[in-house]
Amino acid sequence: MIMGYLTSGNIIVDAMGSINISGNIVPAIWYSTITKENGKPYLLAIVILADIVYWYRPSEVRDQGTGQILGWKKKFSEDILRQSYQYYADLFGESKKTVKTAMDKLEKLQVIKREFRTISYGDGLVCNNVMYVELKPDILYQLTFPEKIPAMKGTNNSYSDVSDNKMGGSLPVKSDSPMEILGGRGIQKGKQVSTKLEAGYDEKAHTIPTKWDTGISQNGDTYSYTSTYISDKEFHPVNQSYDEMEKTVDVIDVNAYIDIIKENIEYDHYMQYSENQDRELYDELFGIICEVVCVKHKTVRIGGDEYPYELVKAKYLKLNSSHLNYVIYCMKNTTTKITNIKAYMVTALYNAPNTINHYYQQEVQHDMYGGGWHEKGIV
Repeated sequence: MIMGYLTSGNIIVDAMGSINISGNIVPAIWYSTITKENGKPYLLAIVILADIVYWYRPSEVRDQGTGQILGWKKKFSEDILRQSYQYYADLFGESKKTVKTAMDKLEKLQVIKREFRTISYGDGLVCNNVMYVELKPDILYQLTFPEKIPAMKGTNNSYSDVSDNKMGGSLPVKSDSPMEILGGRGIQKGKQVSTKLEAGYDEKAHTIPTKWDTGISQNGDTYSYTSTYISDKEFHPVNQSYDEMEKTVDVIDVNAYIDIIKENIEYDHYMQYSENQDRELYDELFGIICEVVCVKHKTVRIGGDEYPYELVKAKYLKLNSSHLNYVIYCMKNTTTKITNIKAYMVTALYNAPNTINHYYQQEVQHDMYGGGWHEKGIV
């Protein structure tokens, strides 16, 4: 007897069965438990929490031969998740102010806790007030399964009322080591796995580069992992040979670098107030800076020569709006045909801090003593 394929009896439902949709999850109950003062669902706070929960949800590590679950690994490299208001503003099309207000609400609900740290990146670069977000699983459970929690019914408001055994799973006690929370999965307690994946995609379809470490080791130490995902935009390397490209900066470091670059060049201001043509050029230069800084190479080609990546990155992180306006001015006024516009931009940005003062000084000399003012009709 030939067995037919499984069907629900509905062609659309069957088609959906072949589509693997994953990523952020929003339980319907959150529309009732995460609300504004008027009682309506706080949609921005809900989707931000969903994204935070995504990053804290562990990924399964499976044996490639048997498919058996070997353990869990986390998606971020540090002790708690690093994020920024700008990241969520870009992700959800909101302002940083509305994002902060939404996160204020989540912190008021005690489901998250924000911590601000000072981070040193080397090369003398220090970033203050870098935001870290800690998720509170007990409160998350209360918001997701309120009918099971006495505290949500007004009887008490303490953690002691929250049982360890819940409808949504079992919460670990504080003394549990990271892998001990795998109870019930047939995994030896205390055993941590270290594995390497060849290539593929994570739950949000972001590319995972080859030779990617899971971040789990036998002794419990956690290593930084890397990803080519950069703020939902794909930046292609300046030197296109993938074999020469080293691991990219950690995804959360990428967000921090992009925030630093935006602040240095006053990106938001120019995107709002510049003319269309200048705005497009400014945005293109911003993309070049992010690409060079966030995609790590052994070297970066500048004007036909190979320069150390760290040197180029350090100079790019010191660029400001005057440097970008200078590059735009030079591009508009050059009479030489530019055959490789991207290489020209990379080189012009690198040289801008060294040439900007000399260029404008020469312009002043020409205007005052070389007839420039007469040419411009000033005198």
